[in-house]
Amino acid sequence: MTVRDRQARLSAYAAFAVQGLCFAALVTRVPRVQDAHGMSDGALALVLLLVPLVAGAGSVAAGALFARHGSAPVLRVAQPGVCVAVVLFGLTGGGTPVLYAAVVLFGLCVGAVDAAMNAQAVAVERRYGISLLTGFYAVWSVAGICGGLWVALANRLDLSLPVGFAVPAVVGAAVSLATGPRLVRKAEEGTGPSAEEMRAAAVRVPWRPVLVVGAAMGVFYLADAAVSNYSAKYF
Repeated sequence: MTVRDRQARLSAYAAFAVQGLCFAALVTRVPRVQDAHGMSDGALALVLLLVPLVAGAGSVAAGALFARHGSAPVLRVAQPGVCVAVVLFGLTGGGTPVLYAAVVLFGLCVGAVDAAMNAQAVAVERRYGISLLTGFYAVWSVAGICGGLWVALANRLDLSLPVGFAVPAVVGAAVSLATGPRLVRKAEEGTGPSAEEMRAAAVRVPWRPVLVVGAAMGVFYLADAAVSNYSAKYF
């Protein structure tokens, strides 16, 4: 493996770590966010539903940008955006319109980051020629644990929401900006199938089992999101 390969791998690890850290730092303080904004349980449910819906749009938009710019520029823009959105959740006070703006920014950037960092992981795995994806998700999980531990400490010290969110957000943004230039570039990612090849492949796809699996994955995603978002409130 070359030095460039190792740089790209470490940068992709960093992207997964930042995402795990910021996500955990936010979802584990959902009850504090609800209290700070004076939201009812119904309003909270609407906010939590809005995030994955907007994130889906962010992932689709990111995918459209990959063909022209590659996944690295998308990740380098969207991940600091996630960090900014996390800080905004603590700064918006009782202003509902600003809160929903923060939710939209967070959702769009999270969706784009999810798509881009996974594209980077696949590109790194292709360069190494061995299975590496599980390692990236392990880094995400460990960083999420660190984010949860930070929130536990912040709650114990009775830190305000702005301070509690600013610390992981600043750390995440600094890591993202520092490692972003060493991500896999578009010229290094390789070319995907052409439009004609995609259309030809679509004809041969067994859509019935694919749709069944897709529906099952959608249900799994909703259940996983519900556990992540509501566990801090009810457990």
